[in-house]
Amino acid sequence: MTWPIGKIDLINQALALTANNLVAVADDGSDEWNVASAAYEVAIEYMFDSHDWKEITNVVTLQPTGIAPADSQFDTAFAKPPDCVHVIWVRVSFVTGTGGANFPIIYQILNNQIVVNLFNQSAGAPAPPPGQQTTPTVTMKYVSSNPPAAIVGGQSVPAAANMLRTFMTALHRFVMAGIYRGLHEDIATAEKEEQIAMGLLQQARARSDQEQGKRAAFNYRITASRRIRRPFPPVPTGWTGTGMPG
Repeated sequence: MTWPIGKIDLINQALALTANNLVAVADDGSDEWNVASAAYEVAIEYMFDSHDWKEITNVVTLQPTGIAPADSQFDTAFAKPPDCVHVIWVRVSFVTGTGGANFPIIYQILNNQIVVNLFNQSAGAPAPPPGQQTTPTVTMKYVSSNPPAAIVGGQSVPAAANMLRTFMTALHRFVMAGIYRGLHEDIATAEKEEQIAMGLLQQARARSDQEQGKRAAFNYRITASRRIRRPFPPVPTGWTGTGMPG
């Protein structure tokens, strides 16, 4: 099997498995392409937004808009990258006389912009020294809808070049669901295919997360307390755990 798989190849596989005519080229005007392509695009946008896929993440330096945020709680607005599907984190880097440091910063998304307070909201970040001329640098990690492209068989495969095979299998079943719905008008089978696709998407999330280092678990006091077996209500002295005296 050629991997990664391009859009037209995935669509043709789905068309073949649903007993439909294949397409020779993209955008040929056929019902097969129009329905399957629409199903592909709708599904992949939803799938991108459903998880923090490390395979299509990007880190960029944000550019200030130069216009004060509408919310006066924040002092600086940054342009959100046009390919941003989902924000993972935002950090600020202050340059002081002793060097620089990178800190998480409290932010909000307002009018599709990233707004922050550079001087009071950062977690543990020092205030810039008086007279500092250097503007703090704000970086953002996000899920991108336009990751670096790869060329397979002469065609560009921007998403499939990075995603897991299980992710693409889920996408394949979403496309099949769209074909059953749009070409066959078979709603019952379409809904079954969508359920299968959702299950595969959950597997893809789990497999993607398995490739990352494990995070240290937080030991919350309430959670730890619930793990301890206690008599409730309190058992009087001399009574057993059965609630019977003796």
